[in-house]
Order: sequence, then C-alpha cells, then structure tokens
Amino acid sequence: MSVIRKSNRWYFSLIIVFVLFLVVLDTAVAQISGERGSQITSSVIYGVLPADKKLFVYKVHQAKGEVDINIKNEALENIAFQSVQLPPDIVKLEVDIHGDKAFLLLGYGSSKNYLKTLLVFDLETAAYSSKPIPSNFAFPTVFKAFSSAVLMIGVLEEGDVLEVFNLEQEFLTTITDFFEPDTRVWDLKVVDDQVDILLMSGEKKRKKLQLLSFDNEGNRLLNIPIKFPENRKFFVRNAQILHGPYQEQKIIGIYSNKYGEWFSGYFHLEINEFLEQQLQLYPYKEMEGFYDYLSNNKRSRKPKKKNYNKEMILVDAVSEGELVTIVAQPLKTVRKFAHFISIDQQGEKVFDKSVKLYYDYRINASELQLTNQDTAVYFMFGGNQNRLNPPGKKIYEINKGESVQINQVHRLLADPSIFNYLPSPKFLHWYGNKFVIFGLTIPQGGRVNQPEFIIRKIEV
Repeated sequence: MSVIRKSNRWYFSLIIVFVLFLVVLDTAVAQISGERGSQITSSVIYGVLPADKKLFVYKVHQAKGEVDINIKNEALENIAFQSVQLPPDIVKLEVDIHGDKAFLLLGYGSSKNYLKTLLVFDLETAAYSSKPIPSNFAFPTVFKAFSSAVLMIGVLEEGDVLEVFNLEQEFLTTITDFFEPDTRVWDLKVVDDQVDILLMSGEKKRKKLQLLSFDNEGNRLLNIPIKFPENRKFFVRNAQILHGPYQEQKIIGIYSNKYGEWFSGYFHLEINEFLEQQLQLYPYKEMEGFYDYLSNNKRSRKPKKKNYNKEMILVDAVSEGELVTIVAQPLKTVRKFAHFISIDQQGEKVFDKSVKLYYDYRINASELQLTNQDTAVYFMFGGNQNRLNPPGKKIYEINKGESVQINQVHRLLADPSIFNYLPSPKFLHWYGNKFVIFGLTIPQGGRVNQPEFIIRKIEV
C-alpha cells in the first residue's frame, strides 16, 4: 500500500513539474517574441556612404518597409531624393557603392524563406530599380557590389557559401567549393568586374591560404595556392588582400615563429602578372619604432625583442602609389597602441612607428580607420583620456613615410557644440583630405520624439 502511495506522489509531482515547465517555456517564448517585435517595430536605421564627391544618405523604417534616400553634393546640399515602399518587417540590410551606383540589400527573415530584395540607385538622379534575389540561404554577413553584379557570403558552422547575382541576366550562381570544415573567407577585394577572395583552410596550427578570383557571372578565373615556408617556424595569424599600382596582387599579414607565440612580425607576399610569388618577412625584433608609444622615462625599460608573445590583430592595410602601409594593434594589453609599418615597391621597410591610443579594438573595431590621400596616410582612432590628450576622436597623419602630427577632431569642427547632441558620432573618410562626421541627435524637450540626422564635413 505504501509503495502505491509513494508512486502516486511521485506521479503527481512529475505532472506539477511538467506543467510549471510549460508555463515557464510559454512565458519565455512570449518574451522573446515580444523583444523581437519591439525591435522591428521601433527600429529606424540611418546611414551614410561616401562616393567620390557625393554622399549617399539612407533611412530605412524596418517595420513599415519604407526606404528614403538622399544624394548630397560636396557642399552637403541635397541634389536628388527617392522614396521606396517595400513589404513591411525588414529584418536586416546591407549597403555598398560601386562606380555610379548605390546598392541596398534588404532581408525579411526565416519565416519568409529569407526573402531578399535588392535596390539599385543611380547616384546622379536617384532613379532606382528593384530586383528580388532568389536565394534560400540566410542573410549574408558580407555584401559587395562590383560590375553588373553583387556578391554575398553566408557564414555557417559548416563553412562559407558564396553567391553571385548578375544584374543584367538576373541569374544567381551559388558556389559551395569552400563549404567545408575549417575553411573561411578571410578577405575579399573588388576590382572592376572581378572579385579576389583570400581563403583560409586547414587546421588551427597550420593554416593554408588560397587566392581565388571570380567574374560577375560566378565563373572562377584564378585559383592560386599561396606558398609559405615549409619549415615549422612559420604560422599565419591573419591576413588580407591588397592591389598594387601595377595591378599586382599582394597578401599582407601577421605571422609567428611558434604556435604559442602570437606575434613575430609581418609578411608581404606579392603575386606578379606571371603568377610568380615573392615573400618578404619583417621580424618584430627589427622594429625600431615598436615601443615609440612609451613615454621617455619608461623607454629604458623596454622589453627585450626576443619575442612579443601577445596577440596582434591586423587592423588594416592600404596601398597608395609606391608605398604599402600596415597598422596592427594588440588585444590583451592594458596600454593601448597601434603599430604602423610602411613598405616600398621593392619590399624594403621605409619606417615603423607606434602611437599611443585609448581604444578597445574588440568593442569598436569598425571605427579604427586607415586611409590614404596622395602621399599621406591617415588613421582615425579614439583619443587618450588624460590631461594632455582629451578624450575624443583623433586623426594621426603620416606623410611621405614620416609621422607628422595628431589632430584632435573636436578642434577641426566649425561647430563643436554638435557633440552635445551626438552621443556616438561616426566618421568616414571622404575625398581631398576630408572626413564626414554623422549621427543622430538626442531629442530635445518640447520637440517631437524623432531623432535628427546630422552630417558635418571636416578637413585635415
């Protein structure tokens, strides 16, 4: 009898626990659905893209499906406007500019089979065309436009998937050649009607790189295995593609001598028109300016240059004229700095120098910008928070291989009070040594609760 009572109590306890589980699950689902719905219904996305002497300004109301764009001239005056009504509940968007066109890709989520719509705007007249893209993959993490086509890369656990949509033929090509474990697209660059992709594959300890090229119909043009030293003292950490002034292809990156060491130096691999490869290394132990960020009274305590043994991330690299400039930054150091190295066309190091920063690359990676104009290289970053260096954005200039100065962006603005209304200003390099600052102002008392979109132009 006691056995039956115990079993009944256990049975009823199990039912109660199950009911409570259903209640908690239902509540959690309702909360998740509510959070997603509120994000969609209240989200308005603003943005700016520079295009030569024009600016492409867009506003997307995700819940309503409304897309408004403005095209501004170099005086920041409106020269064209367009408004497009699309189906509601836009989940994601990506935007890019190529030539005289702006491309806006919009996605509608898994419930609508990842429906994608592509808007193509003329940067002179704002005239547009709308094209559905018949892709069943999730919304891409990489979106690039090139001649008569757009490229999309989807990142999944099993590997990366490349899709090319030809605008003239309205034909989609899906490329799954590198849809394999331990295979990722590290970088890509668009040149006219060709896209070059740097593909990483292999195990963590021994990464293999390939350079692949595709045209605007998804046809493969090149597949070049990158030849690195076969000895066991060369490990690639990260890399990216550049193109030189004579159409040569370059792969710039960071390497280590041991798997456990994060930074032993930089490498520069050039591929000429005959597809011949030439590799040059720039060891950390030969960097005279690596510790320039230290104050004078601390330079006597520089670490020995046997190894750095910290993780350096390749922030960016640019090629302008006869020089290639690289900037990298450590991730796990209390003292923040960026290290620059410049290389000439013969592969010889011109200079290396570091500058002290107050910046966390892991949080705001997109706001670290390296760009070039004629013989000068500009690097924008967050200012140091101390008495001599007030917080804020700064532009660090390197001209003809020599560091020139650090300009405080606040002082370059005609109206510094704008920062009272822009909690998170964004900066983009424009043309002619100019940057564009833009952002949303904070709604003021008595005004309609609608953010105001502000654009300003600054010159270095």
